[in-house]
Amino acid sequence: MSWDKEQVMVKLDEKIQDGLVDDRFLPVIKLINSHPDYYTTSCCSGRVQVIELPKIGDKERSTVLGKWHEPVSYEKVRSELDNWTGEGVVYLLAQSPIIHIVCKTMSAASQLRNLADAAGFKYSSIRSIKEQRARSSDTEFEKITVEILSTERMDVPVAGDGRVFPDKEYLEFIIDNANSCLERAHDKSKALLENLKANL
Repeated sequence: MSWDKEQVMVKLDEKIQDGLVDDRFLPVIKLINSHPDYYTTSCCSGRVQVIELPKIGDKERSTVLGKWHEPVSYEKVRSELDNWTGEGVVYLLAQSPIIHIVCKTMSAASQLRNLADAAGFKYSSIRSIKEQRARSSDTEFEKITVEILSTERMDVPVAGDGRVFPDKEYLEFIIDNANSCLERAHDKSKALLENLKANL
């Protein structure tokens, strides 16, 4: 029976070799992928971003001005804002770690979602359910996608109409809060790894 895991793992290995996978999340990814009922399709260990949108919700035409997977300094954020062209609206974002995992059965998906929830990833959910037919037989199996996601998130508009709005004190305050979100999310990632080690 085939459910595409082998192909996905080949592509993942290539991304790891090219440095396109967050090192911080590699232990979690490798542990999940070592289980016969799971494979990961995408992930991010959490980040702080400065992003320009032509208008609210227009992600397809967005431009990332700066992105950091570790706490970032005021100077780095300010530098990106100083280089902004003055177009669109600029947001400073703090984003939770996120992983998408394909699961072979509903039981496996439910177990994984519950382990993530217990580690503090309270927005984790089952995102989709697809019945698949194996290539080599009439056997059918499920492909259920679980999204592991936490509550740490912050979206603050910081520039628009050609100007940066926050003064230095307020921008530092925003950045400190974004960094706190990221550090809290990283702690939860450690808890997730330990929970998976103990229960998978």
